[in-house]
Amino acid sequence: MESDARRWTGFGEQSWTDSIAPQALAALKDGLRLRLHQPIPVQGKWLGQLVGGYMAYHGAPTNFHRLDAFRHYAVDHWRRALKRRSQRDSTTWDRMTQLADAFIPRPRITRPWPSVRFRVKHPRWQPGAQVAPAGICAGGPGDGHSYRDVRRRKPAKRKRC
Repeated sequence: MESDARRWTGFGEQSWTDSIAPQALAALKDGLRLRLHQPIPVQGKWLGQLVGGYMAYHGAPTNFHRLDAFRHYAVDHWRRALKRRSQRDSTTWDRMTQLADAFIPRPRITRPWPSVRFRVKHPRWQPGAQVAPAGICAGGPGDGHSYRDVRRRKPAKRKRC
């Protein structure tokens, strides 16, 4: 295990996100600071695109709780940014829940399990797999010697399969 970024989850796949993705949250805070005086629907649309893209990239099957945590922290940073717009702001969590439900997508898993991905790319049954292609023999030269000995000995007649 090299770092916290790829930690074994115990369910057959590694999780790609570190604890809360500090780089993504820092970019989110900077973007909210730039859009501080824009209308709430414009901020919500931008934030929804940003969070949706993050979830599409990190939507591995065992990563749901971290996607949910990222959404929660994104909503919290948005609430703080809205509170900074006025001295007498009374933005509550009830109001933020309504805004988040309206603009920010809920976390969802966008990638299949590895066993499903592998099965699709490499199915066990293939059409025409019952008949072996002509001229292909399994194994080496067929005379009981390894491949290394091929250059040292006289060429033998090859067996046909």
